[in-house]
Amino acid sequence: MQGRLRPGDVLRDLDLAARYGVSTSPVREAIADLAAERLIETATHSFKRVAPIDRERSLEFFAVFRLLALHGYELGAARIDASGLAHMAEVLAGQEADGGASFSLFVDFHDPVFVACGNRELRRMLGLNHPWLQRLVVLLIGRNHPRDVTLRQAHSTLVALQAGDSGRAVALFRQSLDDLQAEIEQIPEIY
Repeated sequence: MQGRLRPGDVLRDLDLAARYGVSTSPVREAIADLAAERLIETATHSFKRVAPIDRERSLEFFAVFRLLALHGYELGAARIDASGLAHMAEVLAGQEADGGASFSLFVDFHDPVFVACGNRELRRMLGLNHPWLQRLVVLLIGRNHPRDVTLRQAHSTLVALQAGDSGRAVALFRQSLDDLQAEIEQIPEIY
């Protein structure tokens, strides 16, 4: 998910099949999967379009995600080991080399902290690869939240974890969630 298609964009099976060099069968299967995740709206024999983002639904989803994420981060930040920190440093270096932040920074960078929390069920429930979360982050990072801010927050978080300051790392993660929530609150009612 890269944010190339905007909410409301109409999707045509034949156009997508030609674009990706496949038959329409896998396109229809992919559309059905995305419709099940409520990322695409469909009407029988009518239209297929990228679903709009509903601000209230997004805020409800994010409130639950935020609670779980903060709990997992509090547990994991105190337990992360050297290999987790090395992975975080590698992800951050790759993002800096690529010239900016992305959804993969959010997921790949923070995931070692959630692994360190030791609670597999919490990680499953967080659903860091949840399509709705991915869509929000892809659409909002760079829109109102400059990439350099995201990278600075990640760098500061890594420095805090490397210094053993889990409280500071949690505070920085909380700030990044607060920033994302503020951006969600600013999207139009239906985007």
